[in-house]
Amino acid sequence: MHDKSEEKLGYTIRNDKEEVTTDGDTASFIHSTAEIKDGMYFVPKGSRASFTLVTFFRTQTGTPTEKYSLLVENLPFLVDMGNPELQVRDLNPSELKYYTTDEVRLNQGTLVDIQITSIITNPPTTLTVTAVSK
Repeated sequence: MHDKSEEKLGYTIRNDKEEVTTDGDTASFIHSTAEIKDGMYFVPKGSRASFTLVTFFRTQTGTPTEKYSLLVENLPFLVDMGNPELQVRDLNPSELKYYTTDEVRLNQGTLVDIQITSIITNPPTTLTVTAVSK
């Protein structure tokens, strides 16, 4: 469960009954080709950019097999309104309902090709990726 901070992306994992579940772990990252400026994605006025939230959800051993979904509940962004400080804005729940994609199941007997072209960490750190199971 996210901490409901107005400045952080927040999501919950829901089971097939639409109930929030905490029976697992998640890891997420956002991919975009937008320019990074001052440690943040930057989209100039009058232009567009695409952002993809990728979330991996791992259930605990013995968890019943269910269909899980991810619900983005808070999607904040900073806007330059000409003031000294950037203003926090976000999407309302009726706008957030459109932020959904099809699932990609791993380890289901079919191969899934995931290609990562570059990863930049700040500060630089060691990143280890290993294949597990199939």
